[in-house]
Amino acid sequence: MKYGLKMLLSLIAAMLLCLGVSSCAHQGGEATGSLEELSIARIGIAYSVSVWNGYAYVTNNEGVAVLDLGEPGQPRTVAQISIGEPAFGVHAEYGAAYVTGSKGSLTILDISDPAHPQLLGKLSDRGSVYKVRVRGSLAFLADLEEGLEIIDVSDPGNPIMVGRFRDGGGLRSMELVGDYAFLANIEHGLKIVDVSNPSSPKEVAALPGTIGARAIQVTGQRLFLGLHTDGIKVFDLAQPTSPQLVQELLPGEEVAGLSSYEDHLCISLTRGQVSVMRLTDITAPYEVGAYRMNDAAHGIACDSGYVYVTTIRGLAILRVLSDPRPDSAPSH
Repeated sequence: MKYGLKMLLSLIAAMLLCLGVSSCAHQGGEATGSLEELSIARIGIAYSVSVWNGYAYVTNNEGVAVLDLGEPGQPRTVAQISIGEPAFGVHAEYGAAYVTGSKGSLTILDISDPAHPQLLGKLSDRGSVYKVRVRGSLAFLADLEEGLEIIDVSDPGNPIMVGRFRDGGGLRSMELVGDYAFLANIEHGLKIVDVSNPSSPKEVAALPGTIGARAIQVTGQRLFLGLHTDGIKVFDLAQPTSPQLVQELLPGEEVAGLSSYEDHLCISLTRGQVSVMRLTDITAPYEVGAYRMNDAAHGIACDSGYVYVTTIRGLAILRVLSDPRPDSAPSH
């Protein structure tokens, strides 16, 4: 990758500032509203993050890094696990981490001791898997080339593929709602797949006007779809097989990632902007705070007032301060 002189100087300055430590605080970004940067954990180019039980699991070119978040201003790297290829997606819960790779693999780790993760099992396939979600004994993988893959992980030592839906290539993300998987495909838009029978997933709908879909988040009965160059489209899921477009946010922006906690929507843009929006009145979301980083932003996760963003330097940790308008939407 070729950087202009300004970007190169920014990277050098950041490296000098953090020399000799695993994390550094307050990188000089521009904050507005109720959002501030606490630290950057320097773990190399990072792609996705999943937070569980006080630890962040972050994918990078080496595999997955485990960070202790006991002090968000000084996160500590307690483990770095190689999976034999760059890792893209990660989902951590209930003592297990599910990590997907650039060559199509799914690696399952025992994280009951986060500082000493243990390999439980691995399934190798083709393609590049950007997103993984787990429900019960099934893992759902968003494979860029191969489409939606459904893996039986009831025996973590022997994961088995039980179903696949080929969506024509370009699958970047997905979410699960009831019996349906919502697929964000950058080439073909939003597709809805019935996964009630995991061995035979079937497409039930494809939404026009959603080409460029690359990020997706479901909060309540609202689906937020992040597009490559056209911001966020918001759909009502009262009828899951026939979502209705009800709103558009951040038109013209290139969305990298979406996440949510309580009534907040967290957004990362590829140009390095992070935005947190309040959804108390779902018909009138408003921005609580924004942060302009010095890096391109990749994935995002948010939980309990903290926002975790993967960047070319590692993991940025932001804090959401008190909402200046906690009980009301903005005046019009």
